[in-house]
Amino acid sequence: MLGRALDIAYPIPLGQSRCYAIDEGLAEEENCPYGYALIASTLHHLDNLDTEQKCQIISRALTSALSLTAQKGIGQLATTVLAGGWRLSEMDALNTMIAAYQAFSHINPHLPTLNIYLLEQAKYQTAIETFPDLA
Repeated sequence: MLGRALDIAYPIPLGQSRCYAIDEGLAEEENCPYGYALIASTLHHLDNLDTEQKCQIISRALTSALSLTAQKGIGQLATTVLAGGWRLSEMDALNTMIAAYQAFSHINPHLPTLNIYLLEQAKYQTAIETFPDLA
């Protein structure tokens, strides 16, 4: 399993990301086309966070991941919507991710392409209707 082979150092602080290089032999064995795996810490166990605080965690984690990819010269970052273990609505999380990406683009000229995947067709359609520029 790829996760065990990466020797991920836990805990990862909430709102942070870590980058792990994937060994070429392991990538072949696991049929993995990627050179790096990024782990973003967004899952919290605090009942008293409001939506804004949850969005801040998502924003910090994505900004951390974008910064790591820029430092490594990685041209693309692929992810699902970072909803903090579904403790935040997908549309709130997606909106937060778009805002974080746009803010990062103003401070870092080495912006990787960000591909955000929605796992259900209905949610994809809602996202396209909500954010028509993403289509």
